[in-house]
Amino acid sequence: MKRFELDVVLPDKPGQLVKVLEPLSKIGGNVISISHSRDGDRARVHIVFEATEDVAREYSRSISELEGVKILRFGRGPGHETDVVLIGHIVDTDIKDTIDRVNAIQGARVVDVDLEMPDPERESSAGFTLIYEDEEALRKAVQTIEKIAEEKDLVAIFPVEVIRCARRASS
Repeated sequence: MKRFELDVVLPDKPGQLVKVLEPLSKIGGNVISISHSRDGDRARVHIVFEATEDVAREYSRSISELEGVKILRFGRGPGHETDVVLIGHIVDTDIKDTIDRVNAIQGARVVDVDLEMPDPERESSAGFTLIYEDEEALRKAVQTIEKIAEEKDLVAIFPVEVIRCARRASS
């Protein structure tokens, strides 16, 4: 199994996301993560999944035949994934800005966010799932997240192996 990424634009209507995911389920692919954003009457969806080369090609072909769905990008995904936790006033300090700044790094991308916000007036925590192509992309992502955390008075928690990998890439 290899990791692939698919970016599509589809109508922002109930049932459209299922229409895009159902073919992958039927042919044996495994969804790793899904993120989507709404833009008017359209939705942009980023899907990371594992499959064999044949299954991935079949999935791409079946998606291209769906009415109203446009493939923006399809290809092999980054080979590494890690989680990062941020603690503080994450929503008040513009979580979208945080994600956009990480996604601006070549070879790195936030593919999932798990936000815990028990009370709007209190601090929250968010787990970010980050995929990256190589140690250099990870090093830049760690530096960017550390800078964001300092600017926004957040606490960033990285797995130990991520810190070691980022230090190795910078030496």
